[in-house]
Amino acid sequence: MDAVETEADGSDPMELLHVKRQGQRESFTRYRLQETLMLMGCRPKDAVTVTKEVFAVFSKHLSRESNSSSGSLYSNNSDDEEDKEREEQKLPMPLPWHLLHQCIYSSLARLDYVKPHHLLDFEVAKEITQRNQSFAVLLGGTSGTGKSTLASLLAARLRLTTVLPTDSVRHVLRSFTSKEENPCAFVSTYQAGDALSPEMIAALQGDREDMSAARLHKKMVLKGYKMQSDLVLEKLDRVLTMFEERKQSLVVEGVHLNMDDLLTL
Repeated sequence: MDAVETEADGSDPMELLHVKRQGQRESFTRYRLQETLMLMGCRPKDAVTVTKEVFAVFSKHLSRESNSSSGSLYSNNSDDEEDKEREEQKLPMPLPWHLLHQCIYSSLARLDYVKPHHLLDFEVAKEITQRNQSFAVLLGGTSGTGKSTLASLLAARLRLTTVLPTDSVRHVLRSFTSKEENPCAFVSTYQAGDALSPEMIAALQGDREDMSAARLHKKMVLKGYKMQSDLVLEKLDRVLTMFEERKQSLVVEGVHLNMDDLLTL
């Protein structure tokens, strides 16, 4: 069973950790912190271990702050306004951001995650899991090269819910165009050359009347593929823009993604 969803000690996955960074309060659930740690490369078991230690530090921090507040209940407070706001919001005293970093770094180091970039990876992963940033993984290649399998594995590893094949985009495209207008959209990628008009075929052949049938067929296949890919990628670009606006991440795979298109997107 998923280590994030069920823990042996029965910890509440929705338990909140409050931290304060540059005057701003941020919150993590136990589940979200574990998800962030796994996204940055931690094994599920290690993510659970680090999360337990972080929440233990937070619990001790709350106890210290509670005792400190009790001891100075009738003393003058130079920060009355902040105390009043905290009382109104009824939120626990947040853990300073640098203490969270120290706890995570020491826990990771003890578990042999000792590369210097791990804390930077945590920052990036946090922005993604809290939907402040998003990313898209693009996988291109010919049929039978394992794109779909790799896409599913990556989505599971990165805890993404959306895997989008470019063939699905092509099927949706058919609802917005006609066979007469874009015949290439209504055939398979490898048969797109057969949908070329006589004028396009003549343009491919040019002045070379002696061009072999095999060579002409190859040019037709490539031309049809390029035309279909351009149609698909135009719609795909809109889909990626929509996901970016929503701060959602996804994996896209398909034969329509060649190297030039990957760099462009």
